[in-house]
Amino acid sequence: NWIESLPKPDNQQRQTMSDQLFKIQWNLRESHVVTVDLIHNTEFFGNNGLSIVRPRETTTNFVRRGTTLAVSERRIIGGKLLESMIQWSSRHDSDLAKGTDLLEIRPQLWTGNYFSDQRGHVQRWHAAQSIVWQQQIGGLTHRIKAGGEFDYVDSSLQLDRRRFELFNESGALRSSVTFVGPNSADLHNLEYGAFLQDRIVLGSKLQAEAGIRYDRERLVGRNNLAPRLGFSLLPRGTSRSKISGGIGLFYDNVTFLNIELTGLQRRFTTAYDDGIPISAAVPSSVHVSPYLHNPYGLHWNVAWENEWAPRWVSRIEYIQKNGHDQTRLAAVDTPEGFDILFDNSGTSHYRAVEFSIDRPIRTDLRILASYIYSNAEARPSLSLDFPDPTVEFLPEAPVEWNATHRFVSWGYFPLPSHFNASFSVEARSGFPFTAVNDLNHVIGGYNSHRMAAFFTTNASLEKQLPIPFGNGKRVAVRVGVTNLFNHFNPRFVDPNVNSPNFLHFSDSSRRHFVARLRILKK
Repeated sequence: NWIESLPKPDNQQRQTMSDQLFKIQWNLRESHVVTVDLIHNTEFFGNNGLSIVRPRETTTNFVRRGTTLAVSERRIIGGKLLESMIQWSSRHDSDLAKGTDLLEIRPQLWTGNYFSDQRGHVQRWHAAQSIVWQQQIGGLTHRIKAGGEFDYVDSSLQLDRRRFELFNESGALRSSVTFVGPNSADLHNLEYGAFLQDRIVLGSKLQAEAGIRYDRERLVGRNNLAPRLGFSLLPRGTSRSKISGGIGLFYDNVTFLNIELTGLQRRFTTAYDDGIPISAAVPSSVHVSPYLHNPYGLHWNVAWENEWAPRWVSRIEYIQKNGHDQTRLAAVDTPEGFDILFDNSGTSHYRAVEFSIDRPIRTDLRILASYIYSNAEARPSLSLDFPDPTVEFLPEAPVEWNATHRFVSWGYFPLPSHFNASFSVEARSGFPFTAVNDLNHVIGGYNSHRMAAFFTTNASLEKQLPIPFGNGKRVAVRVGVTNLFNHFNPRFVDPNVNSPNFLHFSDSSRRHFVARLRILKK
């Protein structure tokens, strides 16, 4: 990506991703299969945060490396399907500054190096067992599934934060922030889960499903029971028309990072007026509520699928999610200023209507189009880098990823000379953002502004060629273009009302070409 308003070569961002998959499957018997999966992935994002306000030296480089090894077994014994899995995963993350020079933040330009270096490692052991069977009870067919799972998670975080300063547009010092204390924390967690679900065949037209899930994690120490109900109805007695729906409770795990922050550096802020300190350094710490528990949501949906003509299938779905006891970073008044509390004071609401049409003509030819109208709101949380205590008094507001209108279409089809083509189109409303001042405090309504609308078209061509002396193996060569029409899709806006570049958009991914090479067996 390039930032057009910056001089070369300081206007470039680099992003690379790679995934490697190694899979072995043993069919010991027709009813007994063992599979081993080894996955390794890497991601690099250079000059993260680059914009007309943040030159390259103030950005960070983000790196993520992950490895997953899983062994699974599927076996049928006495008419029952047993599935077992043992999985180990490891992930290393780092988000590092370009140096240790003092960061000076001005509305029109940042100078120096970013004030923090973050490194993390998460290791997870996962074991799961499930069993599926079918039986007749009271003249009805019951398809029952039960299972349990266990996770052990080990997380370590190193966060080095250095002093930085904020200035107003005239160059006068407004605030100086320092950090004192340890820079590393370790966290361990045990997670338990169990479930039972029963799909009841009430007739050729109607099926109902009831289930319950149990979860518990040691960090919170609470037992969570989540019941769920669903149904599927064929009003005409055929699969050409189906009405389905469901309702249930869903619990989430708590975020490790916010708990680990309680053992890390304490923040001290000194306020200035025209460069003159007006108070002593005010401390601010991160705490965890002693009453912290798992957030949960009540989700329900209803959908209607209908085949209007052979292989022309439409779907209309309404989705609603109401989040309760959501975790957030809250501001708590102290005699000196305020502390940050990780608690369950958050709420959220999501509502969406989706219209889609699908045309699965053949296995090598398919076209799909979907339009979603949605609204997602939540109670804002304080920013860790630039906490603003007035956020505590704000009501629910649009979330950062809220796109009111979104249209997506994709398809693939054959071409002459044994070529295969594919395309995708996406158009959506711009994401919301918040205007701030030179102290990065909220000005006006939270997320009351919007980015420019997003539109992109991607296309690709692929051809399979035999490999000489390859015993039937083939090579699949694919070339494609992203953002075919080179539409300006900004990812950054200057939200600072004190900046001369206020509401200036930048950082758009230009048209670029990609290639992929695969080796296929017979």
